[in-house]
Amino acid sequence: MLALSLCVLSLPVMAATTVSVAEQLSRVEMALDERDTKGARAWLQPLLERNDLVSARRAEALWFSARLERMDGDNDAAMEAIGAAVDLAREAGADANSVLVQLLRDRVMLDTLADQTEARRDDLRELVTLGSKAGEPQVIFDTGVLALRLVDPDKSVGLLATFMLREGAERNGVNLSSGALALADALLANGDGKAALQVYDRLVEAHEQGSAAFTGRAGAHILLGQAAEARADLEAARAQLKREASSLDRDLAVEGVMVLTQQLDAMAPSAETPADDWQAQLRAAIDAGRWEDARKAAESAIMRDRNAVAPRAALAEVYLLQGEYDGAVNVFASMSGLAGDSRFPRAGGNLAQALKGGEVYDVEGFAEDWITLQPAQKALLRRTVQAARERGPLPATAGRVVAVIEFRASSDKLP
Repeated sequence: MLALSLCVLSLPVMAATTVSVAEQLSRVEMALDERDTKGARAWLQPLLERNDLVSARRAEALWFSARLERMDGDNDAAMEAIGAAVDLAREAGADANSVLVQLLRDRVMLDTLADQTEARRDDLRELVTLGSKAGEPQVIFDTGVLALRLVDPDKSVGLLATFMLREGAERNGVNLSSGALALADALLANGDGKAALQVYDRLVEAHEQGSAAFTGRAGAHILLGQAAEARADLEAARAQLKREASSLDRDLAVEGVMVLTQQLDAMAPSAETPADDWQAQLRAAIDAGRWEDARKAAESAIMRDRNAVAPRAALAEVYLLQGEYDGAVNVFASMSGLAGDSRFPRAGGNLAQALKGGEVYDVEGFAEDWITLQPAQKALLRRTVQAARERGPLPATAGRVVAVIEFRASSDKLP
């Protein structure tokens, strides 16, 4: 029985020696699309161990290896693999420029995920230069958009809008949808769900940007408390993803859909919750500055389901924006025992603690939590700081925590 088991386990590796390199790479790609990391590694490893592969094939294998390591959560190994693929493409010279553009684009995304600001800046410089040299208007536009979308949200909105107007006028025939998507994403990251929703709507109606438009719109609906609409968009995004080309973009989009689905499940009311839309009531109250009504809407939802996370997060938001930091600290503490992911309650609680004049000792831990927060969560904490500044000078204890938030929002400017 043991011998049979070992034989079965070794089949993918053994089979790899009996099929062509192109077929092996195709099997790797299919496994990656199915998020079958074990199968992808079994087909890929024999290729990586070969010394006789031509540069183009080896670069492709390393490219797939970077995606595989990313799925396994090893960003360092992913960066090493894609770095080797970039070196091979550079060695190939001008003939490989189009491939190098794609590789650098993927590496910029990995730089961002790994929070490697300097590396990203260097890769963006080379990417924009290559895009300009390519002489293809669409490549020039898309690489310019990628560079601008990595500027902090407060500035990228205006810069992207200006860039789109100029490029649309100067380069006839260029599809501006990548710029529109970046603009919508920046608006969403900045906490402007209504404006973002309008742009996503136009992209969906025009059948542009595929799953990314549906995923982004789902995020906007979640920010606005519109659960049913968000769920419909996530289903549409999943269906679209099945038809999209294999790529790191696709892998990250799948992960994004999974994260948004978890957020949506967390905000879903229990079966016993009445049909009234407490989220809509709360949003309307916050927009109008009716803090007492907003608190009542959140507290009523908590009373109906004491284990629900979403109404507690909403109550914490009200306390933060109103400047009732003691209340926010208590609510975030109660969320830590309920939420599957404790990073947002921990980060929100630490910010509230700092703003009320308490000391936050693990600022490094706060910075690590901040990097992992979702756009809507970051937007809330940024609005909290802005509202606190409008009320007067911040306490000295808030300095280092606020510096993390404002540094992360502004440190990614292009050189």
